[in-house]
Amino acid sequence: MPGVERAPVLAHHMDGRGERITNLLIFRAYEHRLGLPIEFVSKVTPMVEVTPLPGAPAVVLGLVDIAGRLTPVFDVGQRLERVRLSCRGSDRLLIADLGGGPIALAVNDVIGVEDVIGVEDVAASLAQAPVVPPGNLDHIKGITTTPDGIVLIQDLDRFLSAAEEEQLQQAMVRQRSADDDAADTTKNNGAGAPPVG
Repeated sequence: MPGVERAPVLAHHMDGRGERITNLLIFRAYEHRLGLPIEFVSKVTPMVEVTPLPGAPAVVLGLVDIAGRLTPVFDVGQRLERVRLSCRGSDRLLIADLGGGPIALAVNDVIGVEDVIGVEDVAASLAQAPVVPPGNLDHIKGITTTPDGIVLIQDLDRFLSAAEEEQLQQAMVRQRSADDDAADTTKNNGAGAPPVG
């Protein structure tokens, strides 16, 4: 993402045998289990209303307000399956921050935090996987296996292509400009909310 510092490859520590342990927040999009290093996750919230963002890439559902900041919502399922998520009350928003501001991931469920040992090469692992997502996998950093099955580890810094990043930035600039114009019109018409207190 523009302005986002590139994160470390994966958060990890070593166990007593010197093996690398990665702490992942495991979540689900469609039938796929995905993981994100836990230190990038600021919170998980129930799904809220997402404001459409005209002109945004197809993998961006729209915008939500996170602590007064317009935050893009990425559709993980659409990236993997090329099918847009139809937001339900049971879905979740996973709020992540890589250093340049928050982003939100729309997911079907959050499973929990797991310590996993070993992360495999993506290409080699997918060649043996029983179910391979048909969508773009450039944002998959690695693959690991837990007792419940394969986990695709996300690289949020590569979730959008360069062209999609530019498209998103332009859409957000237009949205901010439209919001500013609407606020000015309301102020000039004297229809603003009365002061509190």
